[in-house]
Amino acid sequence: MRNRQKAYIGMGFHRDVTESELKQAILMFLDELGIDEEEVKGLCTADFRVTEALKAVSSDLGIPLFVFSRSEINSVEVRSESEAAMKALNVKGVSEPCAILGAIGDIAESGDGSGCQDSCGGGMLRVERRSFDRKITLAVAIVDVRRGRMRCCR
Repeated sequence: MRNRQKAYIGMGFHRDVTESELKQAILMFLDELGIDEEEVKGLCTADFRVTEALKAVSSDLGIPLFVFSRSEINSVEVRSESEAAMKALNVKGVSEPCAILGAIGDIAESGDGSGCQDSCGGGMLRVERRSFDRKITLAVAIVDVRRGRMRCCR
């Protein structure tokens, strides 16, 4: 991406996932997408998914951790809701809505209230969720720095 965009990684995972597994999945995901670690401005997850392993990965990578409540997560429109997440956790999903919430927070902080949702029906995710070893699910939302708005990535 070459620093013209900011990436927010949404993360859902099983509670028994290790620090090593989380870090490996994140780095593999970024490599697959061609995103540099320096361009990731936040690791985003649900408040009920914060673990010591996640805190350690956030610290080790030097990427801030953003956490969101069930009500915040369920307020976000996503392309596809996770039946498993709804059944087990009472949320639409974790990785996709948390990535979006991270990007929305960046836009709000920058003072530009406009966003991709206004112009293209809510498609600011670069990729839909991607599962790693059936234990970790990641998604990424992008903020286009050149325009100061979320980019539509369908």
